[in-house]
Amino acid sequence: MLYQRYADPTALLSFYVEQGRFSEWLDEIYELKYEEDIYALWLAKVETMSFEEFKNSIEPAEEVQDMTEEELNTALFVGLASPFSRGKE
Repeated sequence: MLYQRYADPTALLSFYVEQGRFSEWLDEIYELKYEEDIYALWLAKVETMSFEEFKNSIEPAEEVQDMTEEELNTALFVGLASPFSRGKE
């Protein structure tokens, strides 16, 4: 995912690790990817509402809300869940 966005993300990775902001940066990257995926879905499938309405109408699946932290991290690693789905409870 990082190589799609950046030609060589190793310098960025090193910078954020040294600054102690690595997890914050990963959260930002995942948020951008999630937003892009939602936007692509909206463009392809939704004709009756604005993007903001569509984005606000999406609710996290119950199985994501009920996951333990370890299960959620595993799902994030394989791309099965959004890192932001817990904040919408």
